[in-house]
Formats: sequence, C-alpha cells, structure tokens
Amino acid sequence: MRTQLFSEGLRRLRGITGQPEGKSRALIGRWLKATHDDASEVLRAIREAADLRPSDPVAWMEAAMRPKPKAMTRDEQVRATWGKIE
Repeated sequence: MRTQLFSEGLRRLRGITGQPEGKSRALIGRWLKATHDDASEVLRAIREAADLRPSDPVAWMEAAMRPKPKAMTRDEQVRATWGKIE
C-alpha cells in the first residue's frame, strides 16, 4: 500500500494541488505521521479529493484524515443527560 501511495497517490496529489514533488512528498510524510503510518487512509483521502476537486484540497484532505469522534452509546447518553439534571 505504501508503494501505491508514493506512486499513484503522489501523482494524484501533485495533479490536484499543483505542488512540486518535494512538497507533495513532505505532505504525504506529514499525513502518514498524523495517521500513525496508515498508508491506505492517506491514499483514500487523496483519491476522494481527486474525485471531488475541493477548492482547498490540502485542507480538505487533512480534515478527512482527522480521527472521528466516538459515538456515545445509549447508556453514555443517559448518564450524560442525567448527570446534568439537578
């Protein structure tokens, strides 16, 4: 997956951002660090951005790779609600 990220992903990233290869590699490296070396997650975000063509692709991809908040279970929702009631 890492090889694919640095071939296909790098090519796509350069195409949507217009950044030179060095800057694009640095972005991929930063995103790998942020995703704990999850090359498939970084490549997924690059592919989606290439398909969607957001106006600010770098910001869009960084938001897409941010960890999503954990959904609360029903018990946690009840405890949170009842904990606020006096």
